[in-house]
Amino acid sequence: MLAVGFVLGESVYGEGVRQVLGVDVLRFLPPTLGVVLVGGGMAVGCVGGLVAALSTREYPTSG
Repeated sequence: MLAVGFVLGESVYGEGVRQVLGVDVLRFLPPTLGVVLVGGGMAVGCVGGLVAALSTREYPTSG
């Protein structure tokens, strides 16, 4: 879905972006790199959620 949006955006705004940025070719990420980035982001998010959840744990107090 992201690739379709990129292709659509490139067809509409591609020439203007090329002129502004001074690039000849706009390319989408290779599928492997996209999977690595998404997987890495999910892993970091899971670890962050675990740390946040563990830091809110209430411990019983004696008294």
